Amino acid sequence: TNCIEDWEAKVDAVVEETCMEDLRLVSGIPSWVQMYFERLLAHTGKATVKEVFPNLSLFVHGGVAFGPYAE
Repeated sequence: TNCIEDWEAKVDAVVEETCMEDLRLVSGIPSWVQMYFERLLAHTGKATVKEVFPNLSLFVHGGVAFGPYAE
């Protein structure tokens, strides 16, 4: 996915590559991770990220204030 220049195609490729993995940690800028999670849920048909990644327990973020994304 590093070679994919188109951002939309890159996010879709990351979703495809990770949707069946046992993710336990996600790191990134909240707005980008939110986009990834929204695409992930659309791709899998699941209602929550917890349904896709039941062992996800840590979100490391940076770049912006986390408060607006707390919902």
